Amino acid sequence: MKLLTNSTYLICMIFLLASPAISQNNGPIYKSPFSSNSIWNRVIAKGATYHDVSEAIWGKPSLAPNRVSVEQVTIIYYDETQPIVNVVKSKGWYVPGRADASLQVFYTTRIAHNAGIEVRYPSTGNASFVIINKKTNIASEGSAGWREPGGDLITFYNDKRIHNINLYGNGLSGTLGSGLPALGGLLRQGEINDEIKHSLAIALSSRNYSRTNQFIAPAWRADSFASSIIHGYFGKNPSYSIGTLLAIPYNIDINQIKWNTKQGYIMAKANQKYGWYIIDSNDGGLGDDQMKFNISRETAIHDFGLGIDPKTDKLYVKEQKIDVVGLEADVIQILKLVMATTK
Repeated sequence: MKLLTNSTYLICMIFLLASPAISQNNGPIYKSPFSSNSIWNRVIAKGATYHDVSEAIWGKPSLAPNRVSVEQVTIIYYDETQPIVNVVKSKGWYVPGRADASLQVFYTTRIAHNAGIEVRYPSTGNASFVIINKKTNIASEGSAGWREPGGDLITFYNDKRIHNINLYGNGLSGTLGSGLPALGGLLRQGEINDEIKHSLAIALSSRNYSRTNQFIAPAWRADSFASSIIHGYFGKNPSYSIGTLLAIPYNIDINQIKWNTKQGYIMAKANQKYGWYIIDSNDGGLGDDQMKFNISRETAIHDFGLGIDPKTDKLYVKEQKIDVVGLEADVIQILKLVMATTK
């Protein structure tokens, strides 16, 4: 899907070799981005109001999220010792246009010869990327990324809102379909086995999103599916759309619920405390019954044991590190407990 969408968010973070700034979680700011009071890091209040959206999520079985997948994010490191690389406009959102560079140069950066080449896998995804300067803690983002070894970094569009993103800021502008940053809500390496201290970003079927209320703050736009006669939005619940925060209400004791995996329990705890933001639409071409959440490529490799076969462009389990069947069941169980709320 074009520009404002969902699918595979491959985030390319560009880091300089300098002393890292410290975040609210006592780590480098680029690993725990945005202020403690941002929508991503703020805790849901105990007195929060909740709205039932179960019919919107589960009312139509063909559109209900019965499968779970991930949007992988590629991380690149900025290196001022490397040659200048052009970030250029592609000739189309979809492959093969995505891999075909035009003559228009959006801006330049400095990255290593092979940095960011993973952003093109899988080619059916959004391939969103974030370029982070670790010295200045300022980021830029893009979508539909593509790079061959030693070549230009190709992307689909350019806009002032996807540049000069302050990692100490509020995290409200970026390249996702909602207009929010691809870096926000990203599941980072190690969190799934320890603790998640922020909201997660997810995508669901656009056909269930509200027809009349096409985006909800903190989202500041709808994605391109909103005007599609095929993919929606066709939903009737104005509380369920791009930007909706889904969370398990505090009156539900998740410790009394049977979870299939440790990781599912960790996700449930984080969901109840921070929530999951709907930041995009799931790609209808991959199935409307699929829910996706954003993870870094490091998380995919080291925590999930996932890989992408460059010959087939398919995701596969390279090394079994998590009970993916059990975790999928846990994520679906969380979605059956959530309601819409705000921070």
